Amino acid sequence: MPDFRAFVKQNLDLTGVNGANEAEIVEELALDFEERYERALREGMAPDEAWREIQARTDWSKIASNIQLALKRDATRRPDPPKRYNPMWNLVSDVRHAARMLRKTPTFTAVAITTIALCLGANLTIFAVVDSILIRPLPFPDASRLVTTVNSYPRSGAPHGAASLPNYYDYREKIKAFASTAIITRLSEHAIIGVPGSPYRVVRDRVSPEFFTTLGVPLLMGRSFRDDEMDYARSGVAIVTYEFWQNYFNADPQVLGRKFQMDGVPMKVVGVLPRDFRFLSRKTQFYIPAASDPAERAISERHNNRFQLVARLAPNTTASTARAQVAALNAEQLKDDPFAADLKAYGFFSIVSGLQEDHVETVKPILLLLQCGVLFLLVMGAVNLINLLLIRASGRAKELAIRQSLGASSGHVISQVMIETLLLALLGGLCGLAVAAGGLRLLGILSVQLLPLGSSIALDGRVVLAALVTAIVLGILFALPVAWFNLRGGLHHTMQSESRGGTANRAAQRLRHSFSIAQIALAFVLLSGAGLLGASLKHILETSPGFQTEQVITGQLTLPYKRYPNETQSLALIERVVRAMQTKPRVISVGASNMLPFRESDDNGVTAVEGISKENSKVHYRNGVVGDYWQAMGIPLIEGRLLEDADNQRAQRVCVVDHAFAEQYWPGKSALGHRLNDGPVFKENEAFRIVGVVASVKQIELDEKKPLGTVYYPYKYWPSPSVSIIVRTPLAIGAVAPTVRSTVLQIDPELPIEKFARMQDLIDDSLVTRRAPVVLAGVFAGFALLLTAVGTYGVLAYAVTQRRREIRVRMALGAQPRQVLGQFLGLAARLLLSGVGIGLLGTWACGQAMRGLLFGVSPFNIGILAATGGLTVVVVLCATLLPSRRASLVSPAEALHAE
Repeated sequence: MPDFRAFVKQNLDLTGVNGANEAEIVEELALDFEERYERALREGMAPDEAWREIQARTDWSKIASNIQLALKRDATRRPDPPKRYNPMWNLVSDVRHAARMLRKTPTFTAVAITTIALCLGANLTIFAVVDSILIRPLPFPDASRLVTTVNSYPRSGAPHGAASLPNYYDYREKIKAFASTAIITRLSEHAIIGVPGSPYRVVRDRVSPEFFTTLGVPLLMGRSFRDDEMDYARSGVAIVTYEFWQNYFNADPQVLGRKFQMDGVPMKVVGVLPRDFRFLSRKTQFYIPAASDPAERAISERHNNRFQLVARLAPNTTASTARAQVAALNAEQLKDDPFAADLKAYGFFSIVSGLQEDHVETVKPILLLLQCGVLFLLVMGAVNLINLLLIRASGRAKELAIRQSLGASSGHVISQVMIETLLLALLGGLCGLAVAAGGLRLLGILSVQLLPLGSSIALDGRVVLAALVTAIVLGILFALPVAWFNLRGGLHHTMQSESRGGTANRAAQRLRHSFSIAQIALAFVLLSGAGLLGASLKHILETSPGFQTEQVITGQLTLPYKRYPNETQSLALIERVVRAMQTKPRVISVGASNMLPFRESDDNGVTAVEGISKENSKVHYRNGVVGDYWQAMGIPLIEGRLLEDADNQRAQRVCVVDHAFAEQYWPGKSALGHRLNDGPVFKENEAFRIVGVVASVKQIELDEKKPLGTVYYPYKYWPSPSVSIIVRTPLAIGAVAPTVRSTVLQIDPELPIEKFARMQDLIDDSLVTRRAPVVLAGVFAGFALLLTAVGTYGVLAYAVTQRRREIRVRMALGAQPRQVLGQFLGLAARLLLSGVGIGLLGTWACGQAMRGLLFGVSPFNIGILAATGGLTVVVVLCATLLPSRRASLVSPAEALHAE
């Protein structure tokens, strides 16, 4: 390719223009000739022919005359009328020019695209999560009108319960604000299907006939349940999911009427659901009627909360109207409720809230916090890039002035700046989508799919659209300050100034310094927020769950009602399994429990304690145990004794409570000998005597601030069809699971045991809402520090360049290098102190917003603030040293020679 710069220097006469301006003019014209040359080659001309064409068509005298004339016009402030600019006709040319200018500065372009990609990619990653969980409506028609109702007993320690079967029948008939009312089991259940020798468990749910109608989901084939099928005698029907139909029935189009065995009971298929149907986060395979008998619908069962109630609001009705009607019904029913006094003492009322809002309530605060964090990061990236673009614009001021001298209007200059920044932002946005894809894979590793609605998180069209819109907005925002900077001075002033010796415009300086302060402040807030979350997680991980997780492996059994219709038969089966496992090699101890910590169960209810008033009765966990449960779990005994298998046969009822339970009713005293029973009313003939107190365990989460307390009953008195087998052994789970499975099948060939897991794994899964935010916040904070370092370095490096002439003069007059170094270090210190000061205010506000998410750490922690401040100082000073030292190395001889 020809040397266009040499071509310009040899032919252009710029008499009266100083050397610095001449270099700028040569560079701009060389680029113009290069563009013409490349266009000629694209049109099919040979290289020699294209070169000769450029030489022949260039009128050097006219170019020089136009430049001089433009300078004179600008000097007298009587510019020519701007040429009309049609963006549609010139768009392709402007895009090519923008691409060429970006290629001309590859380092800047790479830094800018990388910054946009990382900042935007982080935002898109979190947005994909927030959109799927909080923003996107549930996949049901008019999902915003779906509500759920729960019973709350705040004074008893159960602020968010569930609903009961009588609630369903009452609301269906009496709450006019509900166009349709339905129920589904509060927690999914498991059922056994398959053949003897190879049975397996699947998830099933029990629902009322209106369930799918309430959701607005039409069946793919068949019908929904009928009211008469809500009686046990006629409840042998099922509606299967599309997946179950495909896998179990091989997508048989004649599946309606076919039967399959569920817990040994034949179930007739009456309906098939659509392909994509899924209720919230459940993994249900088929549905059966929520059957009951008259006793289960009686007034006495009105607060036996075992179901989730789902309703669709009637047209022109709001949730507040439904809330008022439910409250009025509760007030009316309390008049004849046998437990009215107890309910008033517990502060009973009902909550009506949106179905989606209720489902995601626990994760909403942390997701919003993360979205705010990445928005801060995006703001930091934008500030950083605007600073770099302003510095770049300062270096290109004469280039743009020359373009104006050659006839470019102000509108044309603004348009080119806009197109260049838009192109930069779009390229960054495209790379940001790739970063977001990687971010979602990282979230998968962090088990984000365990969050409510987490399985639907994906990089879909909504995320791509968000990336496009954000990139365009960023491109426009980047262009505005650059366009202002380019047009704020006159052409004559720009062309005649000596950039190598002048100082920067004070307004531009203050703007760049303000951006640097904003970066430091935002980085300080992000870093301190990440520190608070990290310290909180550290405290949680250091919190003992109350048992020893090492060498503990669990599996789950589901006992079908047909073969195990009562607690005696269930107990016999479990005892056989426990005894058989105790004989296996390297098994230390074995137990069973129907409420294993950190499993999908939270069986709790009011416990009546002898001598304790109803107003002081609280909700507690209930657990039925078999075998060496406490030894297998590593739960220490505090006083008294543990339950024995013989307690299932003795006439005297006994139980064990944990330390939290004992301290709540008898603080500082012994709980042994006191009596209690389940339910709001103490009954002498059903009372259990406390024979032991064990350490408290965390039941649902490690960060439980106030444990409910647990009562352990002999399994016979608190049975459940779902039982966990706990094995303490040094063997790996891969060696234990087959042994347990074969042992159970030898006892009952139709009984599977599944969901094997280490206790530590269950705890780790419960920390997903804690662990993932800490990792992400740490990544965001680290990148924020990097942006701060880059931004500070850019501002000071440009300040050194702009003030080089001043530095030379000072050095020539006797200034010492340390004085020059101190001047720029002082500037960095002022920026740092201002940024940290503002950051402290932001950190306080951030800590207050995070208060409910923190565990064991103050929202305004001095240690974390000191560490954050120290790290910020180190990063900013490191970014300061190189340009400051460069300024101090100018020698007096060089300064005198330059002047």
